[in-house]
Amino acid sequence: MTEPEHDLFKLDFDGDGVDDFVISAGAPDADGIPHSLDFKLDWDGDHRADAHLNLASSAGHILPDSADFRLDLTHDGHAEAELRLSDVDHDGIADRTDFRLDLDSDGKSDFAMAGVDLDNNMTPDLLMPESWADAIWGGVEFPDGGTFATEDPFMPMMETCRDFSFPNFDELWEIHGTPVEDMLLWDEQDDPNSCAVATTNMMFHSLGIDVGESELAHAFEAYGIYDPAIGTDPTLIDDVINDIAAHTGLPVHATEIKGFTEGDLIKMVDNGVRPLVSIDPTDLYAEHDGGAVKMTKEFFGIPDAGHAVQVTAIINSAEGKFVVLNDPGGPGGAGIKWPMSRFMDAAADFGFEAIALTRTT
Repeated sequence: MTEPEHDLFKLDFDGDGVDDFVISAGAPDADGIPHSLDFKLDWDGDHRADAHLNLASSAGHILPDSADFRLDLTHDGHAEAELRLSDVDHDGIADRTDFRLDLDSDGKSDFAMAGVDLDNNMTPDLLMPESWADAIWGGVEFPDGGTFATEDPFMPMMETCRDFSFPNFDELWEIHGTPVEDMLLWDEQDDPNSCAVATTNMMFHSLGIDVGESELAHAFEAYGIYDPAIGTDPTLIDDVINDIAAHTGLPVHATEIKGFTEGDLIKMVDNGVRPLVSIDPTDLYAEHDGGAVKMTKEFFGIPDAGHAVQVTAIINSAEGKFVVLNDPGGPGGAGIKWPMSRFMDAAADFGFEAIALTRTT
């Protein structure tokens, strides 16, 4: 049985015997840390919170994974405004922001919007109706176990706002994949040259299989395709995975893809595949210097330095076409959004090569 939350602090501002401000904490988990804090303000003395802030974190994390603020302006027990911030990848920066309004205080949303920050710069990259976002991503489970309603409260508002030229979201955004959820697949590489090993581990994560980078590194070394001093030969990853699967019974199959197109990437992510792609990181990351590094490398004939990343989503928006990557190269590499043209330029140096991993059962 779960223990009830307990009060940490109380204040009765007007001395009427009813607590006007209360701070309470949920029961601690096995680690001894309470993973929820509630701040409640009751300014009319009816024993119902008129303003309520809930901070919740999942087991093993001290920083909150979600912050939920509700405001009951009519004192009827129904929040007329709600703002929720969700940190999916536990880095202290909100990845999704949900805002809801209940204009007639009937307990149902009249307006709901979701914002998604794919590159962790604390600015939403996408804004869309909340229910539309949930339909794409299947809903995001928050640490307190709650989810926002998956019905479409936005449609009545869409009808109301048609005369005001409200945006047609179906025309503005087309998302292939689940970029927010797939940030959880991200794995930072353990060694300077283990990007392909870490990305292979992320592919296993996408299938719900936890192999571990160290185990994969040992296996790739044993097969002779990975050397910690120089890296991995990505063209042999599929053969090694399939041989391991044949001997261990792992229900997976790896396929090497050469010369992929944007359409191939869309088909893969639409079918649940989150492929490993070989890129030249200079083409992807050196644009901030005006391309000087890239031009110097090409002028002197310096060989391309390979890097492995995972493709999680393709986004067509009013701003252009983008690819979303999980890059194992360093902190903050989960869910990075890049212009498709720049990504394809980086992949061209390796012949648009990818490894797709699928389940066999």
